[in-house]
Amino acid sequence: MGVDLGATGLRAGVIDEQGHVVSRAKVATPKDAEQAALAIANVVMQACLEAGIALPGAVGVGVPGPVVGETITAAVNLGWRDVPLAEMVERALGVRAVLINDVNAAALAEQRLGAARGEADMIAVWIGTGVGGGAVLGGEPYLGVDGVAVEIGHMIIDARASAGARTVEDCCSRRAIVGEVERRLSLGEASMIANATPETVARGYRAGDALCVAVVDGALALVGVAAAGACALLGPKVVVVGGALVEAIGPSVAQVVWQAANADAFPPGRVLSVRQSVFGDDAGLIGAALFAAYTMDR
Repeated sequence: MGVDLGATGLRAGVIDEQGHVVSRAKVATPKDAEQAALAIANVVMQACLEAGIALPGAVGVGVPGPVVGETITAAVNLGWRDVPLAEMVERALGVRAVLINDVNAAALAEQRLGAARGEADMIAVWIGTGVGGGAVLGGEPYLGVDGVAVEIGHMIIDARASAGARTVEDCCSRRAIVGEVERRLSLGEASMIANATPETVARGYRAGDALCVAVVDGALALVGVAAAGACALLGPKVVVVGGALVEAIGPSVAQVVWQAANADAFPPGRVLSVRQSVFGDDAGLIGAALFAAYTMDR
């Protein structure tokens, strides 16, 4: 059983051994942590009922922030700090709950059953409202001290830039891309779109609009640079890209990131593989379930 806790919605799913989502349930995410724990218990029970199974021995919960043990140390979009969510879910549900960062969960899903299946080492880069990262190294989820590891979005790519324009997330998130398109539209640059939203920018990109293509590809090239740096630091040769931007634009994201990553790969001539997520929006849900199974086996 996996749960994907997002800032606006939470989902539960029963996952089979091939990574298929057998049944689902979802609700809006309550902002209060106690109410969120109760909501998680309810969607888990709904998903089990739909699948015709009893409650599992453990539930994995993917969360939008760093995790230490049973605690979310920071979930900025929910306004949470140091919330012992696993304990709260266990109390509401009556079975063991384990927490994992949502992009670490996505990385685990893609390494075990998805785009990086069969690879012992890989990194994942998820491009959405922000930019998240995760890794599996030596076949094991790499979670880091204090739950902070492979946070590619927080890598500084321009140390001379002002605050708010220094990191991968500052420059490459969907929010940053839309903001840059809006800025250039306001300066009178020609475009087929009249205003910048995630939907209009994605539509313009797919249609070949010069402004949208220039901004999106420029951001993706920086993601490729960051991915090359992460691979040089940690050693993998496989990068899986996913998230809302990838879902909206499609396979060209992986191609642009691949070109930039291999231009900066170390040592020169080393070829990195950049692959699009197989599971898409379900990667975090599936990975959370896999993490629950992983912790039960240890």
